Amino acid sequence: MTHVLELLHAIASDDAQFSFLDAEIRGQVRTALAAGIGCVLKTQIIQNGNKTGWCSQFAALTLEPSSARKM
Repeated sequence: MTHVLELLHAIASDDAQFSFLDAEIRGQVRTALAAGIGCVLKTQIIQNGNKTGWCSQFAALTLEPSSARKM
């Protein structure tokens, strides 16, 4: 997730490396970046009123922490 958000940030901030992308695509990337950051913040675990970290896996529909698959 971190590297995806870094890539989206580079595109959204008009990095010359991505100058081939048009304004419409950059607008879509800005929207995706905001949604990604919102998701990261929403899934942060709060324990005793303090934001502590993230779990390894989340439920796809509710974004609630879930247990990992059994192997």
